Amino acid sequence: MPLPVEDVKAQVPLVDVVNAAVRLQQSGRYLKGLCPFHEEKTPSFFVFPERGTWRCFGCGRGGDVISFVMEREKASFVEAVESLAREAGIALSQQEERKRSRQQILAQINLEAAQLYHRVLNEAPDAARARDYLAERGIEQETIARFMLGYAPNRFDTVRKHLVQLGFSPEDLTAVGLLTEGNRGPYDRFRGRIMFPIRDARGRFCGFGARTLSAEIQPKYLNTPQTPIFDKSGLLYGLDLAQQSIRERKQCIIVEGYTDVMMAHQHGETNVVASMGTALTEKHVKSVKSLTTNLVLALDPDAAGSAATLRGLEVARRAFDRVDTQVSVGDIMRLESTLEADIRIAVLPEGKDPDEVLREGNGAWQECIDTAVPFVDYAFRMIARQHDLSSMQGKRRAVEALAPLITDIGDPVARQQYLKRLAQVLDLGIQSEVLMNLMHARRPTRQSPRAVRPNDGEQPSANGQEQPADRLEKYLLGLLTMHPEARGLAAEVIDAEDFHQPLFRQAYEYVRAAEGNGTASVGESEEGVHELLDRLRRERSIEPPIDEEYLRPTVIAAALRLKRRNVQEEYEDLQLLLASENANENKPLGSQIRQEIRRIGEQLRQVNRALKQTSFIRTS
Repeated sequence: MPLPVEDVKAQVPLVDVVNAAVRLQQSGRYLKGLCPFHEEKTPSFFVFPERGTWRCFGCGRGGDVISFVMEREKASFVEAVESLAREAGIALSQQEERKRSRQQILAQINLEAAQLYHRVLNEAPDAARARDYLAERGIEQETIARFMLGYAPNRFDTVRKHLVQLGFSPEDLTAVGLLTEGNRGPYDRFRGRIMFPIRDARGRFCGFGARTLSAEIQPKYLNTPQTPIFDKSGLLYGLDLAQQSIRERKQCIIVEGYTDVMMAHQHGETNVVASMGTALTEKHVKSVKSLTTNLVLALDPDAAGSAATLRGLEVARRAFDRVDTQVSVGDIMRLESTLEADIRIAVLPEGKDPDEVLREGNGAWQECIDTAVPFVDYAFRMIARQHDLSSMQGKRRAVEALAPLITDIGDPVARQQYLKRLAQVLDLGIQSEVLMNLMHARRPTRQSPRAVRPNDGEQPSANGQEQPADRLEKYLLGLLTMHPEARGLAAEVIDAEDFHQPLFRQAYEYVRAAEGNGTASVGESEEGVHELLDRLRRERSIEPPIDEEYLRPTVIAAALRLKRRNVQEEYEDLQLLLASENANENKPLGSQIRQEIRRIGEQLRQVNRALKQTSFIRTS
């Protein structure tokens, strides 16, 4: 039995749910109030009862009753549906109830274990070394209690015996990661270690981080393995304690270690969380973006110089919302999508981690945060180190890396300054307006097209996330899957070759063949097409439906954006070719390139003029 999504939407009035968090006032056929997700003095939050939707024109958030609960409670889609279903008395499937019940049991097991570890740390004689270590690190008793630090004795059965006596099964203790299997049966995973309980944003105990106190016990740090309730790639240490401060200070500082977070909170810097030594993921960013759009990554010099940091910046950019604004570049009018976030890098003094900087006093820490550089400045510095900017290949790669970062900048004056800086650094010899078009050519893909054109099939990125360049293609295909009557509209703008992904291209050819009736023959070798279209159909079916009057402009706008992406990529390649020394020396070639640039430029203007007419539709 699937989740009762439609029953929830039909039986749970959006107005009733929103009224619990927002004081709404009637405004014609709509209701309005102050947005609960960002600070404002003038109401910009609207509820549309007839459509069952809400939208804030201040922060850009919106959706249906389910998305409101997801934002309000920082819940997943499934958790939000289940919560609303229970409130409305809608029966959930036995499978979902069993899953929820099991998650509660596992979280309770972790809580009981955390309490045991905490008592051992405070009372047991064999935890004296752990207490001494924490005292040497300057961690006060109040901090130990607040973060519920503990100690796991160096024995094989302390946790197993205690929790089995409480009625929990060894199978559940193994499932939650507290036991590990041995030749003689399950035994305690954590032994002779300081224990750091890890809680999610709601304060539920999900797992543990553990640090050894002996060189004989390795590895130095050991974490709970992946479990039904513990996913290290989606948890930020200390977020449950930091979220109120993050809201109040309108800033979230991300460090790497447990101790860094505890020392920051001990010194009153309570808007600090940790990624627990992992690379920053979209899940991490999404867990804080409802609290603030201002992120500071506080990194030691080694981490600041690594490629992982640049990848973390790319992840953060993908996860944050964007806003569409109309801009003019030369004689081209277009709709640009810029990042609604301020992401900065605070590089700590050489050889010091956040813990050591904080010990010097809050002033030293605050200076590091206040002098954090915008991510574009940081990227300029790192990319200049990584590429040979004297070669055309190095210049191209630098443009590919910096293009999406510069086009993300909402302030047109700042953006213009960065364009001038890029032209100077790369010695391209082209005007800023041309370079602006060059930058914008990279914007729809959000990273180098060459990095996101796989040879076959729909390829996920290394961390399992959707490749950014697929989003335009995925959105348009989803529309055409749900609305067969609109397939002819898209065909007026694009053809199959406009899809970079081979599987997406094949799927488009299939839906075109099925135009009007939603069916077409397909061979066994094209099973991937069916799987892709079925998945897109499922994803689109849980989103608010598109009103009939908006379907045409929505489909056309989506197709135009896909077309614009491809035209701009061709335009960019020609601009870079013109900027090369060979083209300048070869005058016939240069003349031919300029002629082609004019042709492509006119095509780009035509697409932008058409897109301007549908600019009120958000298509990605």
